[in-house]
Amino acid sequence: MMINLSKIDRYSLRLEVDKEGCGLMLQAYQDALQHQPKHLPVTLDKRVFTRSLGSTEAELVVVQSEEADKLVIEDSLVMLYLDAECIVYGIERFTEGLSDNVIFPSELCDVSLKEASVTIYCLLLNTGMPLPLA
Repeated sequence: MMINLSKIDRYSLRLEVDKEGCGLMLQAYQDALQHQPKHLPVTLDKRVFTRSLGSTEAELVVVQSEEADKLVIEDSLVMLYLDAECIVYGIERFTEGLSDNVIFPSELCDVSLKEASVTIYCLLLNTGMPLPLA
């Protein structure tokens, strides 16, 4: 099982999942929609929240919120606050990923992280399928 969150650039993050991780993310989004958030293990690229290199093990929690979509990282906890519309969109992306072996389009959501607006892209790995062209 793999769920990785890494930094692409100042305004972009990449959520990498394998098939099992995709299923866990789908379940986490469905649970969030029912206001029953679950903790998922995630490997977090330290560059997402510091200037340090390397990675650390953390827990990812998807929470339904009516406030602005945001990503909050504290110690080893990654909180992804999304409104219902973003959660439903994520459920569609992960469901299609499980059935089609690709998440396309890869844009999952736009969130605030500290003072910046950041787009989270999702990549389904190890499926044996070619990557889609933009």
